[in-house]
Amino acid sequence: MVTSAALIADVIPLRERGKYQGALGSVFGVTTMIGPLLGGLFVDHASWRWASVTR
Repeated sequence: MVTSAALIADVIPLRERGKYQGALGSVFGVTTMIGPLLGGLFVDHASWRWASVTR
């Protein structure tokens, strides 16, 4: 998160920086809610073993 904000600060002009940081913040907020939800669904309905890569 810090690296992406620093990259935006270096690359994007000051006038447009708020737009990009707002988009970054909204994506972070959505993924923070959806990530654990999808993880719980995988564990409840599939299994944690589907992610195991033992061959």
